[in-house]
Amino acid sequence: MKSAAKAYKLQLIKMREFSGKGVAIASVIAARWGSTGDITAYADYARCTSQVLELADAETLRSIAEKYLANPENSGYGVYVSVPGELEKKNADKEARLVQMKADMSDEDKAALIVRTQDFAQWTEANAANSMIDAVKVIDAQNLPEEIVSYKAEDSVQDGVRVIRADVSSDELVHVQLVLKADHVPYEQYGTFDTYIGLLNHLNTDNYTTDALTAALLDVSGGFSVNSDYMDISDGGFTPTVCISWDCLPENIDACFELVREIIRNTDTADLEHARRRIAESNQMISIYMNMDPSEILKTALMGYVNPAQRFSALDSMGDCFEWYMNRTNWSDEELAAALKTGKEMLLDGMHKENLIVCSVSSKENNDLAVAAGLKLASELSDEPSVHYDYTKDMAELPESIAFPMDIDVGYNGVAASYQDMGIEKSGKLSVFCSLVQDKVLFPELRFKNSCYGAYMKMGETGIMMYSYRDPKLAETYELFNNLPDMVRGLEFTQEDINGYIVSLFSDLSMPMGPLTGGEQTVMDKLYGIDSFADTLKLMHEAKQTTPEDIKEMASLIDLMLEKGGRVSVNSQKLVTENSNIFDVTDDSYMSNSSM
Repeated sequence: MKSAAKAYKLQLIKMREFSGKGVAIASVIAARWGSTGDITAYADYARCTSQVLELADAETLRSIAEKYLANPENSGYGVYVSVPGELEKKNADKEARLVQMKADMSDEDKAALIVRTQDFAQWTEANAANSMIDAVKVIDAQNLPEEIVSYKAEDSVQDGVRVIRADVSSDELVHVQLVLKADHVPYEQYGTFDTYIGLLNHLNTDNYTTDALTAALLDVSGGFSVNSDYMDISDGGFTPTVCISWDCLPENIDACFELVREIIRNTDTADLEHARRRIAESNQMISIYMNMDPSEILKTALMGYVNPAQRFSALDSMGDCFEWYMNRTNWSDEELAAALKTGKEMLLDGMHKENLIVCSVSSKENNDLAVAAGLKLASELSDEPSVHYDYTKDMAELPESIAFPMDIDVGYNGVAASYQDMGIEKSGKLSVFCSLVQDKVLFPELRFKNSCYGAYMKMGETGIMMYSYRDPKLAETYELFNNLPDMVRGLEFTQEDINGYIVSLFSDLSMPMGPLTGGEQTVMDKLYGIDSFADTLKLMHEAKQTTPEDIKEMASLIDLMLEKGGRVSVNSQKLVTENSNIFDVTDDSYMSNSSM
């Protein structure tokens, strides 16, 4: 009860801190109002949940559970079990039904249907350019204010430890993140290390069972996580990291740090039962995820072409690396025990002061407490210099083009390139360009003419990508990509058209942040060596200068993208085989693992 009540309280506090919090809170107010007819229903809900321990004892909650969950008259459940071959049967039935429908139609019916289809095709082609963006012109783009609410973080070294803190006007909640640089791990052993990190806080420890550890974490924190991550560094490389983060009430800061000590030092590497179960669950989720949304495979691979850190992630999701991860369920007890032992040793080997970064976001008083607790933890670490490997020297390069065949009916095709390879910089004009090309060319051409579900062109921090979503074609899509520069040059549009995209961009860039969200953003900026707030103002200013002539000139960027970037397709085995000449490499990893 205590843990659940605290989780509700943290959730309510974080609701007020979200980016775009006005929309978030308005949505839940509307939902409660709509279902109850009482406009103050959400306020009552928030008050009751934040005071649940004062308002209800264990017996009250037990009686509620018995009434609404255990009583057959008030509850029910359903189970759906898929049958092997069911999808194939449904597809065959659908095909037979369509054939029969066609056979039952008279020649006049067929002729009328053809006319209706032609009319619809003409209508969509004529109206494709009249997108929603053209209606979002309630403000003159040239008069849009170039202003945002900025947050600042203090970055210092204390007692040999890097400390990043953002003092904000929020004293109810503390967001703490401990970042441990992990570039002391040899590249060829990173998979073993990453496996161990993924098991932390899911294994027994010397003083807690897994259930007891979960309960203890819920009792003092919200959103506790241990993850592998990375930091970009200024010379274009990156540093792999381990990030331990949580939200907590100020009075629970020390208790959270004690549990972090327990997890780092006392995780039981002999707990093979929970480790094997967790690895199996992880692999199963990967398999389910990649089959439910293969576009994530495409985007992960495309991102590999935009910077070294993303290439590191992409390589993990393909070829021998992916096979290695998916094969972990087949490890013997001896292999699993050795991996856990090695993983823990590598984690402890990296526990040097110079590798630790203590981050905290809250009020000044709360940050003082969190930083003090972090420095106390750091005082227990080694002062000796650590080993640092350069992963960029050991990573393989990605092929110029790669295809991933899967057992799917529709595909996903894309191209991506880094700014560095193209010799350009991120800019507000480029963001407007990407939105316009997506809206005026990619979407109407691929959606209305090629029956593709969606088409996108996105500007990122270090590169650009464009891709199709649920695409029934392959060669035709890449032919469109190749012709795209000339198609953009042939577009007819005015400054008024451009202004609609500028307004839309400003709407995204000026999204409000709560204090904790803004503080977390500026802390991440320090970690990644960027200034997203200054960058946003720069994008705003540059976007307002965009002209039709700029768009026509930037068409050549697509030529550069196609020349310097990489091509990726996640598609059916049939289409990949038929178009094997388009790709340098075909990776069958997802065919062999799709049924796991």
